[in-house]
Amino acid sequence: MTWREHIVVDPAVLVGKPIVKGTRISVELVLDRLADGWSHDDILAAYPQLTREQVLAAVRFASELFKQERFVAAAKVDGWCRACWSTRTFPRRPHRRCGPAALA
Repeated sequence: MTWREHIVVDPAVLVGKPIVKGTRISVELVLDRLADGWSHDDILAAYPQLTREQVLAAVRFASELFKQERFVAAAKVDGWCRACWSTRTFPRRPHRRCGPAALA
């Protein structure tokens, strides 16, 4: 079983975010719950319309998405703005441009 059997994108549902097929539950929500420390059983109890296979499909989808990415997200992780990252001129501390708004 692949994630393609469980994850779909429909522009009419949640503004086109990837969702679990037949629901309005986004892949993002499932990943957020896992990141918050929820177990698969916790997710299944909170969202009884989901199956274990669908939760795993959301994780597989995200995994495959990252394998295909061509950009480096290190700037967001390190706290430097795009200008610092693209020119590789990193001040000792993040400056005003490197605030949260610059990372968006």
